[in-house]
Amino acid sequence: MRQLANFWAIVRYEFRMLWRGRALKVIFVALVLQNIAGVLITSASADLEIQMGTVVVEDVFASFGHVVTFIVWAPTSVLLALLLPLVVADIIPRDRQLGVRELLDTTPLSTGVYLIGKAAGVWLAVMVGAGVALLIAALMAVWQFGLFDLSAYVHMYILGVGSMVVINNGLAVLIAATQPNRRRAVLMVFVLMAGLFFAVPMQSGPLAYVFSPLREPIFEYFLWMGVTDAELYRAIAIGLAQVVAVWLGMWAWLRWKG
Repeated sequence: MRQLANFWAIVRYEFRMLWRGRALKVIFVALVLQNIAGVLITSASADLEIQMGTVVVEDVFASFGHVVTFIVWAPTSVLLALLLPLVVADIIPRDRQLGVRELLDTTPLSTGVYLIGKAAGVWLAVMVGAGVALLIAALMAVWQFGLFDLSAYVHMYILGVGSMVVINNGLAVLIAATQPNRRRAVLMVFVLMAGLFFAVPMQSGPLAYVFSPLREPIFEYFLWMGVTDAELYRAIAIGLAQVVAVWLGMWAWLRWKG
């Protein structure tokens, strides 16, 4: 019970720290504006096609749930996969620089709980921010087009956003735990992600499941690019296995160092 209480204390602390800073707020405000622009542009384009007679109103309403998912997923997934990991990479080195880690070492907090608590705090903060951004985009879509089928949209948030947040941001937090300061942590994650992004080409088969920071099967699934359910779940399972493996590695490294 004590370790569970410690876990929730770390999650709450990290959640507050992330939202007190500017970076997360700026990123999600930009995402909200981008999603609103995408919905408005799509609405204007649909109105033009209806006026020209190239589509009928019923077809627009029938397909708009998938359209909203498409236009929201593209910027959201890139942000979650490539930009936010750089924002959260420094949270463990920050503790070391501020002396928080030394203070925690005097408590009965275990290394494993500390690591998973820091990652979970990031997951919660990012999921809340992404949820608000996606809700605003959905409300804008309803205002422009009326009610539409939300099933694909909710599926995208739970599986797509959830998996990107847990895998990419979790890996960034854990991998950067080896670094002595915040600057080196961000630089390390940037170099690693940039190297993998350019080294693993699009449509690279099995390599995309394991090494692509964009998580190609997950990214392409919600863009309706022919990725099957089995491929999606395989990519998610591999990503989660990587998070567990890195957590174990960082736990062993911190225990050895400490």
